[in-house]
Amino acid sequence: MEAELLPDTAELVTDAGTETVPHSALVVGDVVLVRPGGRVPVDGVVAEGSADVDASMITGESRAVPKEPGAKVVAGTVAAGGSLRVTVTAVGEGTALSGIMRMVAAAQASASRTQALADRAAAILFYVALSSGLITFGFWWLDGDQAGALTRMATVLLIACPHALGLAIPLVIAISTSLGRGTACLSRTGSPSSGRASSTWSSREAGLTRRPPETRQPCHRVAHCIAWNYVPSGSWS
Repeated sequence: MEAELLPDTAELVTDAGTETVPHSALVVGDVVLVRPGGRVPVDGVVAEGSADVDASMITGESRAVPKEPGAKVVAGTVAAGGSLRVTVTAVGEGTALSGIMRMVAAAQASASRTQALADRAAAILFYVALSSGLITFGFWWLDGDQAGALTRMATVLLIACPHALGLAIPLVIAISTSLGRGTACLSRTGSPSSGRASSTWSSREAGLTRRPPETRQPCHRVAHCIAWNYVPSGSWS
């Protein structure tokens, strides 16, 4: 997935101009050229140029953020409206995007405390069900109903079988994780503890917006402004 968010190549700035190289060949200290509409291949600091950078994939901010010389940029973000020359500060596994991907993978692979509790309960209930089935079989066998002993044992095993518990909990966790991921919410430890959260924190660089920008000014006012600005010069006399 990380490869899909990064360009295959980068334009390395050299003394002779620019050279197209794989982004994996870049090292810290190199200077790369990011053209308008191109993705930033590595983490870095803007050395020259200015552009509005779409960092929604990192911060969730719907508006592009202006970047000037000295500003930090993150691999995978998109430059728009200008070109940038970026000095590389992190490559490969050291980029912010790689760190996010590792956190997502760890969250998806980690089992929550609910899952661990369900696994322990299912293991205990398995032995309880097996013991109950054997006791039922032995009782009816000794009672002389050999034909019905096996049927009754199977009935007890089917009713007391803990597989429903073992399957239901992972299914619920998978669904809740999918719903959370759809709303850009993911627990780093895989523990569904957000219901007990009393407050949330956001870094200064992260953008929190309610919705994409929209125009709320009535159309007749806009039309009035346009008509006012385009009044013929001789109409005032």
